[in-house]
Amino acid sequence: DRILPSGKLSLKEAAWSAAIFFLLSLAAAWAIPNKEFFAIVLLASFITFFYSSPPLRIKRFPFLANLWIAIPRGTLLMVSGWASVRTVWDREIWVLGAIFGLFVFGATTTKDFSDVAGDKRYGCVTLPALLGYKGAALFMAPFLTFSFLALPLASHFHLLSGDAKRLLLLGLFLFLWGLYVTWIILRKPEALAVDKNHVSWKHMYLMLMAAQIGVAFAYWGLR
Repeated sequence: DRILPSGKLSLKEAAWSAAIFFLLSLAAAWAIPNKEFFAIVLLASFITFFYSSPPLRIKRFPFLANLWIAIPRGTLLMVSGWASVRTVWDREIWVLGAIFGLFVFGATTTKDFSDVAGDKRYGCVTLPALLGYKGAALFMAPFLTFSFLALPLASHFHLLSGDAKRLLLLGLFLFLWGLYVTWIILRKPEALAVDKNHVSWKHMYLMLMAAQIGVAFAYWGLR
């Protein structure tokens, strides 16, 4: 019942829509005074396009596909936000970006569980197809739980200048949330393969947004 499979939108219309919104996003990025921001958005556009599109179609390759998504959705997302007000040459933002990228590297697999049949048909060997549902769930678990504990750890080693207590609380909160999501997944891994997106996929996005808001709060009011 999605737009493309149901025929509500043709492939030609989808291609034109994608092209228009890519151009609009690039135009909006160009309006930001710091052109480092535009360069990052341009790079992210390239990465996301070739995730699914030939000749690269990175989604075909297990593990590499996860990394390919983790770069724009995790790392570059944080770096671009930073670049809208400061320079990307600050080491600190790359530390933050790496932490978010680590989370997305594992968590992005939540989207692949319900697409195994279609992915196999078109030659995309995602982690659920390669490792099975339980194997892929076990692979994801450390990234969902331990990734954001790196926030207080990086703060302890003076790699992040945000408020240490806020970063500690944020890291512990996200760790506990990740444990809950992992419990949901491992309790019944085969449930991830339903035709709709599993609840863990929603949790992944909610955790990502909560982490972004939490990091902003950790830096709020600091010089």
